[in-house]
Amino acid sequence: MDENRNILKEAFDRFRVKNLRHQRFLELYLQKGEGMKSYLAVYPDTKKDAAMASASRLLATEKIRSCVDYVRDAMIKPSVASIEELRERLTAIIRGEEAVSDASRIRAFDILARMSGAYNDRPAVDAQGAVINILSVDPVQAASAGVVNVRAEAAKAENAAIGLEV
Repeated sequence: MDENRNILKEAFDRFRVKNLRHQRFLELYLQKGEGMKSYLAVYPDTKKDAAMASASRLLATEKIRSCVDYVRDAMIKPSVASIEELRERLTAIIRGEEAVSDASRIRAFDILARMSGAYNDRPAVDAQGAVINILSVDPVQAASAGVVNVRAEAAKAENAAIGLEV
């Protein structure tokens, strides 16, 4: 909670939100996501129709909109897994470091291969035109896991999951 308050304070300073009522409105709006109710909590003598219009007008100002966007981005970023974290997790599944079924392991191979661009028809090339090896799965580890053809095994697992005979 203190971290969220620090993010809010930083946003108020960065976007020069000096009005204490605007600050309180933003705090409530970011908690509840309801402009009219947040506005009425800060300005209790306002009629509902006027509160709705005033909240909308306040949220449309550049300073307030930027502040809301900044706070939301700062609060969301730590909770979303990065691409690198996804690759690490999929690699752990492939290597057997997590107890999962063979179908899940094969699915992890498929997802990692897709993320790496292994199924693209055209090879990836760098700025000088040299072909880049984009498949990051070690073939020795794949063979030791009993998977010879990742694409075929993934198709079999998907067909089995939906009840089709292979």
